[in-house]
Order: sequence, then C-alpha cells, then structure tokens
Amino acid sequence: MLSFVIPVYKTPEQLLRNCLDSVLRYSQPMELICVLDSPGDPCEQVLDEYAAKEPRMRLLKNDQNRGVSFSRNRGMDAAMGEYLAFVDADDEIIAETYEKAAALAVEKKVDGCAFTSGKPNVARYGVKYGESVVGTIKDRAVAKVLARGYSMAVFPMVLRRGLLVEKGIRFLQGHRYGEDFMVVVKILCTGGRFAYWNLTGYKYVGHPDSACRCAPNTERYTHGLIAILTVLRMVASVDADAETRRWYLSVCLPMVLFDRTAVRYVKGMARWDYCANLKALAKLMVGGYANLFRTPSRLVFGVVQRWPKLWFLPGMPFSQTLRFFNHFGLMLRRV
Repeated sequence: MLSFVIPVYKTPEQLLRNCLDSVLRYSQPMELICVLDSPGDPCEQVLDEYAAKEPRMRLLKNDQNRGVSFSRNRGMDAAMGEYLAFVDADDEIIAETYEKAAALAVEKKVDGCAFTSGKPNVARYGVKYGESVVGTIKDRAVAKVLARGYSMAVFPMVLRRGLLVEKGIRFLQGHRYGEDFMVVVKILCTGGRFAYWNLTGYKYVGHPDSACRCAPNTERYTHGLIAILTVLRMVASVDADAETRRWYLSVCLPMVLFDRTAVRYVKGMARWDYCANLKALAKLMVGGYANLFRTPSRLVFGVVQRWPKLWFLPGMPFSQTLRFFNHFGLMLRRV
C-alpha cells in the first residue's frame, strides 16, 4: 500500500481540489493523509468535505500553524503503507506513474523510486524516456543519475517507509527552505538501493502565497546555507565518487555565491550564525573537497575560513571573486 502525505497551508480552493482529485485517481491500495496546518481557513471546509465522502482519506489537524516539516513528520508517523509519497497541496500528480513506480519499487526491492516532473519523451541524465536504472549512491555508473533524479525535493518519488523509520530520517522542524533537500540526500546516503525511472508523474503548480515563497528573506539565506552545509557534509561522509561530489558542488555553491542579496538581508545576530556556517563551509571546501578545486579557489576559501566577516564587506566581495573563477572554468577541476 502507498501512503500519500499532503501538508495543507492556505492553499487556494481550486488548486487543493485539483490536487486531491489527482491523488484519488490512484487505483491501487492506498491511503491519503492530509495534515491541515492552517485551522480555520477555507481549506478546512474542503478537506472536511473530501474526508466525509472518501474512505481512503484521513484528515489530521494541527492545533496551530506549525510549519511544513512538522506536518510532513506527523503525516509520516500516521502512515501505514509500505511506501510513502509526499505531495504539495498546490500541485498535481499523474496517478498512473505512481502506480508504476510503486510496482517497480516492489519488483526491484529498492528503497525508493524517483521519476520526473518534466516533459515526456525526453532523455534525462543519459536515461531514455521510459527506461530505469537501479543502484546506490556509491555505484559510479548510476550515482550521478540518482543524485540528479532525486534532486532537491521529496517529490516526485515513492520511498520505503521502513527505511525512514529505521534510519530516523525526519524533516528538520522550523525550516522552510532546503528542508526536503537535506532529507533526500540523507535518504540516498543510507547506502540503500534506489531506482530512477524516466517517466513523467508530477506537475508543479504552486501559488504566490505558498509557505516556501513566503519565507522571510533572512530564513531563506540562513536556512539555505545550513541545508547546503548539511548536504555537502553527508555526501563527503559516504565517500561518494568525485564526479558525484562535483555535481553536488555545482548545485550547492551557486546558491551561496551568486546571490548578493544575502548581504543585504542577513543582519544582526543572524549574521553571526551565517558567518559561523560560512566558515564551516569554507573549511569543508579546503578539506574534504579540496581535490576538486583549483588553487585560486582554495586560497579564497582559505581566506573566508579565516575571516568570514569579509564576506559582508562592500565593494568587490569574495563571492564575486569566486564567481569570476567559476565563470572562466577556474573554480572546479575536471574529474
């Protein structure tokens, strides 16, 4: 059985109905767990209506707004299915793809099966449309495919619930930016076997008032840096091959280096925390990832490690220096 977990927070009524209808088209044994994180808003009426007429649906209500991580954890704790699927309340799924993914996960005896939200009939990461690969994050032949296929969000994929329970994998409460990126990488780093199937199964819709888009700017940068630091530490700890580590660097570092608005928004005590994490990130870059960087970049990271507050000086910032190196192919070595 597949358990769908949907946290609901101030989702426009029509988007919520579209989401629920798409999930309820799933024709195999399933349960739908909705966690209402915004008591009293119109979402509650819609969820009550669906719960009253749909026996496969269970509705949980938080006593107050507790955030998406709390709601996902609560839904995960309540789930009874062998596999889990997380869905955002403003998105839609293709139920047939989820049915195929769950069947493949059982057939191949894997801990998870990811698919895509992109256009159909397009080859991705060297995998033809309709084909699948199976392996671990340490298998050089498929590691980068898994890293890209599982990407930065907990959808679109189905995950073995027992793995999350056995490894104590939870969403970090209080974080609204990068929380699922950390969970996905932690799952990959368990050493389990995973599948990536190049099938389209998820439709991102979203709306301007979603929790992620409404995250305060300070949280966006401080939480984002924590997520990046956590992810790169985990990838280094499992001794992933150089090509996979290089791919994660190419995804994570631009988030820190290319957006100068962090300097404008991260102030006060948050800046002290940001500098502490920036120092830890620089230490990791000249430590566990040093062999992937060229000498100029290692030197600049060495300076940042020693004096992280220089990151916030006006004028020509260190992030722009590193961006210059990256632009001309001088930051990362080829592997």
